[in-house]
Amino acid sequence: MPDALGRLENDAVWVQASTAGPRHAGLLAGLARDHGVAYLDAPVSGSTAPARQGKLVRLAAGPEDVLERARPLLDDLGSSVLQVGTGVEGSAVKLVVNAWMAASTVAMSDVLALCDALGVDHTTFVRVLEAGPLAMPYELQKASVMDDASYTPGFAVQLALKDIELAAAAATPTPLLQVVRDRLEATVAAGHDNDDLAAVDYLRNPPS
Repeated sequence: MPDALGRLENDAVWVQASTAGPRHAGLLAGLARDHGVAYLDAPVSGSTAPARQGKLVRLAAGPEDVLERARPLLDDLGSSVLQVGTGVEGSAVKLVVNAWMAASTVAMSDVLALCDALGVDHTTFVRVLEAGPLAMPYELQKASVMDDASYTPGFAVQLALKDIELAAAAATPTPLLQVVRDRLEATVAAGHDNDDLAAVDYLRNPPS
């Protein structure tokens, strides 16, 4: 980027869309500032399926006028653009969202194991969730994927682990997030690093 930034037009906007974590996003923002280039910290929320459907949510942080300059393009690349701050808050929010996603996926696997232990049919469990306020479409879909032991990547385990580790570098993990980190590490060690996050369920329901 140091070479690229020196070649940009004066009105260009650098839209930083990777999940780099707030510390690295801040370093990139400083690089942009040193080169006099407008910068947006704007990762997305959503995996491959929402991307194909044009339903990614952009988590944008930066000056209002810079966001407005980039908004026509950002609007075309997803379903919505949420301004979450004026600095690098987009990268912080992305880690929080991905920690929630990983934790809830591990929780779904463990609750399916509890269903098995108590003799609760998984279809009944999902039907009850769907009927009330606890329904979470992403995790309901993961329940089906886990039962099928079909781990075609939507969001790979190794990416979830990378994001949990970025979060751990920024803030001491809570006991829950440390358990999630351990589970992701074990799943990677078992050879599921490129499989979907649902592969955290590999011990309960190994592929046939």
